[in-house]
Amino acid sequence: MAIPMIFVRGSNYEVGYQIGNTFKSSIQKTIDMDAVDNYKIPNVEEIYKAYLNTVNSIYPHYVDEVRGISDGAQVSFKHLFLGLIGPELTALTGRHPFEVNSNAEGCTDLVLITETQKILSHSEDTTGVMCSGYIIQAVISPSRTNSKEEKFTAYVDPGMLPGNTFGFNTHGLIFTGNMLFQKDITCIKSIPRKFITRALLSATNIDDAVHIMEQLPGVASGFNINVGCIGKGDDSARLYSIEIAHCPTGSKVDVQEYTGFDYHVNMYKRIDTLHYVDDSSIHRMRRIDEMPTPSNITDILNIMSDEKDVLYPIFRNGNPPDSYVTASIGVFDLIKKELYVFKEKPDKYNYVPICIISLQPNMNVVT
Repeated sequence: MAIPMIFVRGSNYEVGYQIGNTFKSSIQKTIDMDAVDNYKIPNVEEIYKAYLNTVNSIYPHYVDEVRGISDGAQVSFKHLFLGLIGPELTALTGRHPFEVNSNAEGCTDLVLITETQKILSHSEDTTGVMCSGYIIQAVISPSRTNSKEEKFTAYVDPGMLPGNTFGFNTHGLIFTGNMLFQKDITCIKSIPRKFITRALLSATNIDDAVHIMEQLPGVASGFNINVGCIGKGDDSARLYSIEIAHCPTGSKVDVQEYTGFDYHVNMYKRIDTLHYVDDSSIHRMRRIDEMPTPSNITDILNIMSDEKDVLYPIFRNGNPPDSYVTASIGVFDLIKKELYVFKEKPDKYNYVPICIISLQPNMNVVT
């Protein structure tokens, strides 16, 4: 099994067009023209226009990027944008996310910090054609007044923007995301979360990343982002969990530096906000707690490969009652400054990744 990878360069629109044109088939399959009916929201047109206006006012260059993907893949811009605001539309229905949004994501993120190890792993758990993800290495030139040059590498689900899964930029920041299912979303003039995670790929340091998450009018629906700062030496590398939640005044942001062994799944751990309980997350957390505390990267990969919980395993196989599949796994080694990407269970092929990508600027060589 392979993961496609392309190198793209140009303006946001041009990069979006190249992505859309290259992965036209898989993107077209994700755009269900009737999917909006699943939300059963009477004022969906008003919601669509409100979110689009907000993003246009703050991130017009990312709207250009979406339009490029739309034109390149020959799909409706509106339906592509509706897919990108799926978390918000889902929350506005007042129903459990897995009843409404077939493109909702799950994931398991593990962190290990010792004197000799600084590891962050992420599983991308999804369904159907969304399992046909690809890796983008992009160099984006500024095309708008408030845009800037961006250089990043990211694993991307079809029809989504980079930044939603796992990736890194040439400023030495790495990112993995956890979808959280916040309830009681009422404001439709906030920033959809997938545009905030896209903007994070432009961050220059941890303070800049926090600033992006705190900017008004705030995030439209919550999530957790794990941020790593590679630093200039082994001792300077840091890893953080940043939970963010929508609130009436904008965004509530909680930053916690990781120590020792820790993990994050698809439920809030620190911010006190109403959110849906995810049965899979409960099972995965329970299983992680049962397993021996990892001390090295092989131990981390063993946890990521675990299928002992037959109902909701850590490495997900789509067997009922769980409908999700682990499509890929990304493991960042902040000491060696490498990203290891797996398409199947890491223990299936003796922990040999499908590719290794350098995290160092100008050395993103795939082996």
